[in-house]
Amino acid sequence: MNGEEAVAEVKKNDFDLILMDIQMPVLDGLGATRKIRNLDKKDRESLPIIAMTAHAMAEARDQSRLSGMNDYITKPVDPDELYGILVEWIKPRRLSDDEIGLKNNVSAEDTEDAAILMPLIEGVEAGGALKRMGGNVDLYLKLLRTFTPDNKDLLLRLWEAYTKKDYETAFLLAHTLKGVAGNLGITQVYLAATDLEKSLEDGKSNVLELLKLVDKALQKAFMILESELPSKRSSKVLKQGGRQRKWDSKEVTRLCLELKQSLERHDLKAEGVLAEVASFLSEKYDEEVEGIAEEIDLLHFQEAVLRLKKLGELIHIEL
Repeated sequence: MNGEEAVAEVKKNDFDLILMDIQMPVLDGLGATRKIRNLDKKDRESLPIIAMTAHAMAEARDQSRLSGMNDYITKPVDPDELYGILVEWIKPRRLSDDEIGLKNNVSAEDTEDAAILMPLIEGVEAGGALKRMGGNVDLYLKLLRTFTPDNKDLLLRLWEAYTKKDYETAFLLAHTLKGVAGNLGITQVYLAATDLEKSLEDGKSNVLELLKLVDKALQKAFMILESELPSKRSSKVLKQGGRQRKWDSKEVTRLCLELKQSLERHDLKAEGVLAEVASFLSEKYDEEVEGIAEEIDLLHFQEAVLRLKKLGELIHIEL
């Protein structure tokens, strides 16, 4: 997401709080915050906006406050610090019945138990990453699986930006890689990306050498993740859905619309809704359903929406 898209989301939706990345393309977090504060919409002046950046310097903190941000958190994010900020800035409200059932706090024991369930993967610090994800092993594995496809061409994009002297794009790419690798605990990639980002920011010295180190760290991470990550559960959605329900056009339409909305919100509950849709479909649609499930597993929600629309055309449901 870029800063302009963030502003557009705030125009359309109401939020309790915004976590705003400082480094974003098109419009950075500082500019996006200024635009949000100037929106002609109720409560936008008091909406809590929290800066997220890897820079812990006082200057960065001052810049964020001057732009209209309320507070500041550094990346990789420490869950305890994040929870403290959320408690401080989000106004209490009455929870819905669904929200009451959610587990909002994860104990150290829960995180330790989750870490035991994780396979030992060379070069991956799973303990801290799982803490940042509330001990959710399934989510962590999904994110690890997306790391390679999402970054396969990253070095090429970094090289192109650098040779074209587009240093801002190169810096943003290195910054993003550092954040992703840091959150996932892919240590060597995180360290290499950190050095490259600093070089691009400070004086662009040794960039070519650092690009080689980033490439080396990435290739090693790709190889390790491919060989050591546990295989995905095949046909999970189809097994969940079963083949027991009689066709109901009205219900399938409702579920498909709910699935589309979940995907557009990047909600992982979409997988369960997809299983319900699958329970109404004959086996000839297995390929389409599994294609959607694959995109959800990779967290490619926009692609999943496109596949869902194609499925809708096949079963004569307008989405």
